[in-house]
Amino acid sequence: MKSLTPDQTGPDKDFDPGLPDFNPDLSGIISGGPKPGPDPGPVPPPFPHTIIPIKPEHLHPDVLLFPLEAYAIPSNYFLRDGSHAFVVSLDRSFCWPCAGRCWYDTSKGEDKTRVRVAAGSAFYDWLMLFHPPEKLYDSVGILFGYNGVCHTIANRILLVCVETIDVQKAKQADVSMALFGKLGLGKEKLKQILTNTFHEARKTAGYEESILQAVLAKVDYPISEDVAAWHGAMVEICEMPAAQLDHADLDQVFLLPELKTFVAFREDFYLNNASKMEQFEFQKVLILKMLDIKDRMLEYLRDHNYITPDEFKLYAKNASKKLRLGSATLGLQEPIVSATGRFDEEMALKVERSEATGEYPECDC
Repeated sequence: MKSLTPDQTGPDKDFDPGLPDFNPDLSGIISGGPKPGPDPGPVPPPFPHTIIPIKPEHLHPDVLLFPLEAYAIPSNYFLRDGSHAFVVSLDRSFCWPCAGRCWYDTSKGEDKTRVRVAAGSAFYDWLMLFHPPEKLYDSVGILFGYNGVCHTIANRILLVCVETIDVQKAKQADVSMALFGKLGLGKEKLKQILTNTFHEARKTAGYEESILQAVLAKVDYPISEDVAAWHGAMVEICEMPAAQLDHADLDQVFLLPELKTFVAFREDFYLNNASKMEQFEFQKVLILKMLDIKDRMLEYLRDHNYITPDEFKLYAKNASKKLRLGSATLGLQEPIVSATGRFDEEMALKVERSEATGEYPECDC
């Protein structure tokens, strides 16, 4: 496998620019208030082809791998106290902002609240066709607010890594996944984009077909990941202890069949209606479906004495309020993202403040 030295002089199998051990401190993003992330140390010079040789016994000599990291930073773009996720190259020469801030993109200087949530090595030539850094996010098949958000965009970018990685450790990524899925809606279109860009890159990169098949297999991730995300989302939006969802019968008897139906529904609904409906109306249908599952899930927990009647009322009220506000927030973000390429970081707070005035579209939830 080919590698490049920092001065681009040619192959050097011993070159290692020093990928840090991946052991991030996620406490500030996963729960509680923002907390400074680990210091990544000195930033290397911005050479655009800093390549780490990985698994040479499995890859063609012409394959170039590009080390990437994904970070989460506190944000209120969807729900209060959430996170924005973005992807950046290890040498900081390229950044994929995923419709929001990126490594150095902040009015206050370098953002010390960011926390690394994933690290891996992408197939360089494929990545640059799948999502060229100079583009916003349209090349990966995401229309912000319709079929995904920043977490979704980041997860799609990370698909073309050797490793199976994602940004699901970022705060509220489970809420995004519960609504859109880990990779967003429109999986068949995603597979087609991956396939087309792979074959274009293959003309010069020497990729084996097995690389494409391995990445396509990641798109069809197991339903157990949706179940896990639903747990995290319900903890977040219902504001309930995670232990109250830790029941095997809840997953097997209720969540698995419900989510299989919902996953199929939202994909079909997107394919058949997204181009015909205003974003807010489209999101309203998905939110109402989520609320219906949430209500029946809470009823199941109440009827099996896993939660009390008072807890049922409280959790149902919390979730309805958060999802209604989240739907309004996404509805207001779409024209902003379309016009500027990035969302309003504080939109969730603005929506909360204007709740009593009726100045924003409301979901009939």
